Amino acid sequence: MERKENQVVRKKLLLQSMWIIFILDALFILFIEKSLKYYPIVFVFAVILLCYTLILRFIKKDSFFVWSSLALIYCYLFVLNYTDPYIVNFIFLLFPVIFSAVFQKMTYVVITGAVTICTQFYFFLGSYEIISTSFERIDVMYYVFFAIIIVVILCYYIKFINFLWGKVQRQNEIISQNLRTTEAKFDLIFSQSHDAIAIIEPDYTVRGVNPAFLKLYGWSETETVGSKYPYPSGGQSGVSSRSDKTKSGSVIEVEVTTTPLYSHENQLIAYCEMIRDVTEKKAEEVALFQQEKLKVAGEMAAGVAHEIRNPLTVIQGFLQMMDEKKEIIDPHYTKIMLEELKRMNSIVSEFLILSKPQAVHEKEINMRKLIDSMIRFFATESALKNVGIEFRCNGELPSVEGDENQLKQVLINLLKNAFDAMSEGGKIAVDAYADHDDVKITITDQGPGIPAEMISEVTKPFFTTKEKGTGLGLVITEKIIRQHKGNLTITSQHGEGTSAHITFPASHSLKR
Repeated sequence: MERKENQVVRKKLLLQSMWIIFILDALFILFIEKSLKYYPIVFVFAVILLCYTLILRFIKKDSFFVWSSLALIYCYLFVLNYTDPYIVNFIFLLFPVIFSAVFQKMTYVVITGAVTICTQFYFFLGSYEIISTSFERIDVMYYVFFAIIIVVILCYYIKFINFLWGKVQRQNEIISQNLRTTEAKFDLIFSQSHDAIAIIEPDYTVRGVNPAFLKLYGWSETETVGSKYPYPSGGQSGVSSRSDKTKSGSVIEVEVTTTPLYSHENQLIAYCEMIRDVTEKKAEEVALFQQEKLKVAGEMAAGVAHEIRNPLTVIQGFLQMMDEKKEIIDPHYTKIMLEELKRMNSIVSEFLILSKPQAVHEKEINMRKLIDSMIRFFATESALKNVGIEFRCNGELPSVEGDENQLKQVLINLLKNAFDAMSEGGKIAVDAYADHDDVKITITDQGPGIPAEMISEVTKPFFTTKEKGTGLGLVITEKIIRQHKGNLTITSQHGEGTSAHITFPASHSLKR
């Protein structure tokens, strides 16, 4: 837009200069030369120049103006030299070269220079005798006129340069004002921000810090600026967490947002670190976690006590009865007591799985093969309970990194729940597919479903709808899935069945 405006101004100034020079030349011819043979030439070119001025109102292309104006000047000078091959007209052939220099393009100067030299050679060789003896007293006026033309051209050129310079000055003032405004905004944000901010050079020299940084770390500005930054981040853009040490020696937990700063030439000039103190937040999270842990432990302890008390009551009753009657131990009683003891052992074992972190022996697991093997594992139960299993998987599944035995336990628990939900037979659908960087598995049964108000309870300890269930199966399943950086979602429609949705990150996404 600015370039176009400059071209319009330059075109206007040059057209004005062409008219002024032509009028001056016409006045010289009419009142000083007083030669009738020039009158038709002046009249014809006056009409041509007028038409040319009108044409320029419709044709705005800068290149058209350059070449057409140079061609018009050459035609006028050629006619003058052809009519009167005098030394003074011969010298005026230099005028187009001076005129072309105003366009500030080497191509125009070279071309006009070549045309002028060729034209001068043409007239010099063809009219040497006339040119060499044509100098008269009146020609001094033409030399003066040539000097005037040069002055006019230079004046218009200087006017155009001043126009450009004034424009540059105004733009500089606007840019300076915008820069001062931006700097004021930056200084306000920099100084008033509650987050600590550090500007670090690529060699980790601290260029500047804000008051919040000095307050957080306890250093003075003279101790910080110009020194080496003690926490180099490698310049990686993004958010990270770290533990920093203050001047007093205390450790603070901080969340750091690192942003590289680049110049217009895309050269790295500095890093900006925005540092937020999250020590209290982390302490609150730990306290909340401990509180939740105690709450869960209390719920589980109460549940374990309740669940174990029932079998103990049964065993105690049988033992008291046998002690009172002094009878030989009835195998029926011992069978019941053994079943209750087995139930107690199962509850305690599952409780230990929940209370202790389990060692994970990670390797890449082919999920398709794992699901196939688990479906074959349930083949006998499938036949006995008249429950079919349909495995649907389009294409290859990415591998999952984890413990194979624990993932088997997840599938066993979920498939067992699906079988238990269909006492009268039916079909279980197992769908597996890759979704971007995840592996998704859905196990759907055709059981009675779970009421909406009970869905949120199914993953809580000791919640069960089974007569002999411990209520810990889904809790263990969810814990294993979370250990593998996945998640479990249960959806159900009462009377239509239940679906367990599992998501695991693919092993290739974890390695990026």
